[in-house]
Amino acid sequence: MFAPNCISHRFISIFYQTGASGIDGILSTAAEYSSSLQTPTTLIVGDVATLHDLNAMHTISADTFPTSPSITTIIVNNNGGGIFSFLPISKHGDDVGFDQYFGTPTDSFSFKKAAEAANLSYRSSNSFDNLQRNYYDALQENNHSIIEANVVGRDINVAVHAEISKLAVEKIDEIMYSSESEINEELIDLNMKETTNNFEKDKTMLLLHGWLGSGEEWDSTVLALSASLPEWRILTIDLPGHGKAKPSLINHSIDSLLKPNDSSLFKRDYSIDGLAEKISEFLHLRGISKLDAVCGYSLGGRVGLAMLRQSLTGQSKLLSEDTTMVLISSNPGDFNTDFGNGSSNIGDDERTKKDDMLASKINDIFIRGYQERQSHIWSAFLNKWYSADLWGDIKQSPSYANMIMRRARHLSNRGSELSTVNTL
Repeated sequence: MFAPNCISHRFISIFYQTGASGIDGILSTAAEYSSSLQTPTTLIVGDVATLHDLNAMHTISADTFPTSPSITTIIVNNNGGGIFSFLPISKHGDDVGFDQYFGTPTDSFSFKKAAEAANLSYRSSNSFDNLQRNYYDALQENNHSIIEANVVGRDINVAVHAEISKLAVEKIDEIMYSSESEINEELIDLNMKETTNNFEKDKTMLLLHGWLGSGEEWDSTVLALSASLPEWRILTIDLPGHGKAKPSLINHSIDSLLKPNDSSLFKRDYSIDGLAEKISEFLHLRGISKLDAVCGYSLGGRVGLAMLRQSLTGQSKLLSEDTTMVLISSNPGDFNTDFGNGSSNIGDDERTKKDDMLASKINDIFIRGYQERQSHIWSAFLNKWYSADLWGDIKQSPSYANMIMRRARHLSNRGSELSTVNTL
């Protein structure tokens, strides 16, 4: 069997190819593959890829290539480039000419007439049962033939995949979580570290890092604090989606790639409040009932404020009015002073738009590099990110190169999750 994209099967020999642009020369390569091995071959190919190598039908026809073993070509016709409907560009529709330039519908072309012109046997299938019968008949016929499999359209295909993803997530949740309020401790692992010495610990301090960071960035600070404050228990964690925090299976669903900023898709979202709730749950499971101080940098500071707000409104008991809050480079925004409503009122629309654009960009890069999983694709993004005035002369730091390498590797592995972190 020959296919233009990577598939695997344990019982038959499979060869696959990705052309210069993903779809070029597929039929021609299949013909050469079959001829060189002198073995009957089944080619599975899309409708657009077929159009890009239509002249190859003449090459594999019985008249021009009579010594080749039979080639059965199954054209999966979903009326265009279905893969693009899964990408963010699809949501822009007519504004970017999506159907014309990306969807590239093929319904105006007749594969039946193309097969007839090349003197190839032709069959059409509109159901799986019919496809099985046609495929069996084609193999028995032992001649070059075309089977056009008319499958569901692109929009329906996306909806079906989303439904499959949704059901899979629900099943995983059913197995992983016994109830909405009971959370398996093993599933919330935020890579917590704490100071250890012989002193009795009277107070507890939590250090929260910023976006793209990890708890290890506090290591030198922890050493200094533990020396000057030996009576304090100093904790560091990796924020959800960061560092070595256990990945969320939910955030790797197809839905997360299609709608990276839609936190309603996630049972445990990565909004500021969602991060605060998950951290509180994690600390509770670790037997920590009170925080005397919270120090947060940037995103960590905003998460710390959300933890405080949730404690003051009764959602948690970790923090109190006596908890010392240390915020570093962390703008709290225009919070509503009425804690009774349990929410913050941040009216910075411009900040929200910038965050959405950043999330979309990160998600786009992550999708492009998903198959490679190469961290180098993130270097340009990070260097531009740290060129902003707010970072000062950070690029002159001796540790800058190592930081870029570490964060590029982090983004290549967890870009999809990090794009869902809502910094507001």
